[in-house]
Amino acid sequence: MKLSNALWMFGVPAHENDTHVGGWLRHRTADDPNDFPTTGSSMTPAEAAFFLGIPNVVMVCCDGIPSPFTQYADKYLYSFLPLDRVLWSSTGSAGYRDGREEEYVIAKHKEYPNLCGCYMDDPLGQFAKYPQEQRTQMAKEFVSDIRKKLDTCSRHMDIVVTWYPYAAEKDDGEIYKDVDGIAIYTWNAQDLEKLDDVMASAREIFPNKKIYLGVYLFDYSRSCPLTAEQMEFQCERGKQWLLDGTIAGMIFVTNAVMAPGMKNDIWLRDWIKKNGDIEILP
Repeated sequence: MKLSNALWMFGVPAHENDTHVGGWLRHRTADDPNDFPTTGSSMTPAEAAFFLGIPNVVMVCCDGIPSPFTQYADKYLYSFLPLDRVLWSSTGSAGYRDGREEEYVIAKHKEYPNLCGCYMDDPLGQFAKYPQEQRTQMAKEFVSDIRKKLDTCSRHMDIVVTWYPYAAEKDDGEIYKDVDGIAIYTWNAQDLEKLDDVMASAREIFPNKKIYLGVYLFDYSRSCPLTAEQMEFQCERGKQWLLDGTIAGMIFVTNAVMAPGMKNDIWLRDWIKKNGDIEILP
């Protein structure tokens, strides 16, 4: 298949990251202020996928938006119909849950044939207050319950989970035994130099899982866009790993930092145009 088929947009509601973008705007210096966004990003996930030429989307709920079984959620799914694959939020940003996420996917999966599973963002924060052994057991049961619910669908539904190396636990392999994919993210762009070691560690902990490389356009730890060099490093590593089968895909974060003047969205669009037709392992 082509490299572009393995690319995903990490989708959130428009304007979700305006606080982060605003923090950068307040501290930046620029020759021409008109080159930079002043109201954040109004780009929706579907618009961002179209803009970049990405055929797949992960839709992540943020602060309860979009909630399952609402017109808002239905409109997002409808906007994704032209796309190849959609993962719907099971646990949202900061681990938020409405509690009906899997029921929503079950109810909608026949109507939307590109709906292929659930995405768990920041899934284990709710168990942080418990002792290690208890936390592990509760987390395993939580993930297992989601798996059992999704298995009632008429086709297999993937579960893909956000995994931060700095927050890794020794029992993550056991906790996530019922998921299909692990998405690795480097929260602080200055830690990208450790990416090769992180990938080796992930492959050791999750030997039989699909691994996805999360690629940030914006460094949330410092509220500024990644440099062109950092973007190139991430994307070229991802291309190398797609070519040799190390990873199953790349997930780009996020539509809410795409706006005139942010620059990395244009850089990424050009990179995808240049590399999207390269044949990779299926």
